[in-house]
Amino acid sequence: MEPKSGLRIAAGVIGTTALLSANIAAELAPIPYLGPVVGSVLAILELCERVRINGQAVKELGQRCGQLLLALRNRTMNEDIESDPIKEMVDSCGQLVEEIEVRMKRWHETPKAKQFFLQGEIAEDIKRCNSAIDAFVETFQITASMELHNMMYQLRLSQDANHQEQISYLSNIENKSSIIESIATSTKEGVDKIMSLMQQNMTYYAVNDYRHSGLSENLLTIQHASGRLLPEIELKRGEVMRIGLGPVGGSTQFDIWEGRYLGRERCAIKALRGMDMNDRTRERLLREVKIWRTVWELDQGKYILPFYGALLEEGPFPCMVSPWMSNGDALTYVNRNPHVDRKFLIRRIAEGLSFLHHLNPPIAHGDIKALNILINDDGLPLLADFGLSKIMEEVTGMPFTQTKGVSDSYRWFAPELCCAPGIISRASDIFSFSMTVLELMTGLPPFFVIKRPTEVLIKLQGVSDPKGPSPDDRPTIDQVIEELP
Repeated sequence: MEPKSGLRIAAGVIGTTALLSANIAAELAPIPYLGPVVGSVLAILELCERVRINGQAVKELGQRCGQLLLALRNRTMNEDIESDPIKEMVDSCGQLVEEIEVRMKRWHETPKAKQFFLQGEIAEDIKRCNSAIDAFVETFQITASMELHNMMYQLRLSQDANHQEQISYLSNIENKSSIIESIATSTKEGVDKIMSLMQQNMTYYAVNDYRHSGLSENLLTIQHASGRLLPEIELKRGEVMRIGLGPVGGSTQFDIWEGRYLGRERCAIKALRGMDMNDRTRERLLREVKIWRTVWELDQGKYILPFYGALLEEGPFPCMVSPWMSNGDALTYVNRNPHVDRKFLIRRIAEGLSFLHHLNPPIAHGDIKALNILINDDGLPLLADFGLSKIMEEVTGMPFTQTKGVSDSYRWFAPELCCAPGIISRASDIFSFSMTVLELMTGLPPFFVIKRPTEVLIKLQGVSDPKGPSPDDRPTIDQVIEELP
């Protein structure tokens, strides 16, 4: 005959955790040999109400523990409780629920804000607990109620509920302080994981939706607090919005648009006019911009302009996104501020070039000139577009010096770049740096008396004499720095 307790506890699962707990306490606690197991299960059910993250899945786990206790009671009610097999079964169940109780206590004792950053680990813990229950049922051939064996649908529902709970928390700007508090004690991997969750979920909401806005604002706050950039390099979820009807600047190679990054921060969107988007372009471009991103993370903004990501679906040309520098490029800055310490700027630029040249493997900038050196709010120069020359080479399949629109840079090119094969190098960077020094000290571009860039190219080709000085004769950037004041 089916015991009353079985019917009542099953009803508790359908109802509330509190009802289930009350039924267990009333009907199973008086059974002496189940006492320790009942104590752990009751503790688990109480903890279920206190753990906020993955809350529904935690409650489902607690209810499974209650169902397991019911199944154990039904399995042993007509057996000799002193027999070794029954003792082993009860002891094993006690160890199992005790381990689950220990895990739940650890989840509960974790600060609420940090629980959200550990939601992945907690979810894995819940899976392990459910797997352990399944293994116990299989090992001891316990026939549990239908609820114990048919949890997949309920688990899917609980996962959806947990997901909505996470997004509700992470998109609420009132939680900004607690989120930042958790960031302070998280690993880089943990920060990246939560940022990735937030960024990916922006996909599901319109840009004007309050959840998209909240995720954007909290993401920007996390980025500023942690020094980490968005994990997803391709910005296709409304992370960036263009402002205005047309570009605000540019050159023969690119157009500069003003934009808004993560809803609040002014940014520059650089459209690369020399490249048409296709699958091959996308693959090569993403490969190179990952390197670009890695270099910035090593530098952390000391010498290198931050690179936020790429827009690859915003028009016919790929776009690079970086912070907006109100002071503009280095030449504009020194001309607007004639009393600025130009020697200081030049030394900082040289130190930035040294940083690139000493990476493993070394990186040659390829297009050093004042236009590609931006001045931040503190008056410090940041190298921009250091990976652009490599990207252009990768995508077009030809040397950067031969790509479309590069004529604007002829004035800074080393002579060897003006003849085949025209491959950029650290030595060619040294030549371009010297032209940049001339540019910043005079306030004028190199060869300013020559109006047409192609005429500069012709003159440089004439200088490229096989019998003349070799690029290898140029000093290294470290030797240059030693000579700077």
